[in-house]
Amino acid sequence: MKKPSLGKIAVRSLLIYSPFLVLSIVIVAVFLSIYLKIDMNNINHSQRLILELQKKKTSNSFRVIFSDIRFLSESAVIKRYCKYPEANLNAMEQLFRYFITHKRFYTQIKFF
Repeated sequence: MKKPSLGKIAVRSLLIYSPFLVLSIVIVAVFLSIYLKIDMNNINHSQRLILELQKKKTSNSFRVIFSDIRFLSESAVIKRYCKYPEANLNAMEQLFRYFITHKRFYTQIKFF
């Protein structure tokens, strides 16, 4: 009895196991695509949440700043300072010191 050659054994093995190999590759590809789709949806959702939080934070910051600008624009101290700068210098300085100590956004105000 003749021994089958190595090439014939390889071809037979390939024919026997190739359907399982192809099926395994297809299953892995399907699960990988599902995982990537779910992962991308999670990433997109997380990015939307981050952007929404940043939008709210920025909006709140601007609201506070615009409120303070409105307050300053209607302030009698500033109106008096615009008319008589030398006479109202101390009042302006006190107003700015108030903002420096009570408002966290205005630590860089410098009054010369």
